[in-house]
Amino acid sequence: AYARRLIALAEERGIAAYLILPPFVPQLNERRRQTGAEAKYLTFIRSLQDRFPRLTVLDARESGYPASVFVDPIHLDSRGTLALSDDAATVLRRDLDRPGEPRPAKRWARLPDYRERPWLADLEDFELSRAKVTQSHLH
Repeated sequence: AYARRLIALAEERGIAAYLILPPFVPQLNERRRQTGAEAKYLTFIRSLQDRFPRLTVLDARESGYPASVFVDPIHLDSRGTLALSDDAATVLRRDLDRPGEPRPAKRWARLPDYRERPWLADLEDFELSRAKVTQSHLH
């Protein structure tokens, strides 16, 4: 219900809506396929696009993210997050550079295969933030 309301609100206001389907560790992807959970999830996502054809889906599920860039089966670490964010930003940047150009209905874009990105020296990830907060409480 919340997803539908959020997308409807964006549509009412003329805001382009994007939905990112993140990767999972390979073993979880396989388990989701075996149990039918993935098929049910995709049916739900497609129902959102049926109701809101301007919704763009950015799909990273099959982008080959290695288990080494996850902190657990569903959450990316800082390297994985940087890669996913960079790939999603590429699509958004391309769309923003072409204002007024209509996007195809029910657009489903597969994000590219995972590749390491250079680490930004001033990028603070969750673990670094936690260490700083913990250190500040000790002093």
